[in-house]
Amino acid sequence: MPLKGGLNQFGIQTNVGFLKLSHHGRQINQPPNGSPANACINNLRQIDAAAQQFALEKNLKTGDKINFPDDLAPYIKLNSQGKIPPCPQGGVYSLKKVGDTPTCSLGTNIIPFHVLP
Repeated sequence: MPLKGGLNQFGIQTNVGFLKLSHHGRQINQPPNGSPANACINNLRQIDAAAQQFALEKNLKTGDKINFPDDLAPYIKLNSQGKIPPCPQGGVYSLKKVGDTPTCSLGTNIIPFHVLP
């Protein structure tokens, strides 16, 4: 009997250690909700929504040119400097045409990705 009890304790300790490692690994691989990547993605969403509103109000069609960021500034909440909020990790946003998906220059070159899902 004592041997069986010892194995159970060892098994429980091993499982607890495994859970701690798994939890720690999750922190490395999955950033918190307030991560710079999430902020970047939220900025991309705002840029996309502003582009759609701009196109609708100006009666533009898919493929028409967008002068980014100037055309979208009236349709998006600007930062304290009066500009479209930048990528928090230094990426540069781009959008050239109506119907295109806005991009961050960091894109898939950084983990987590700076792309719209």
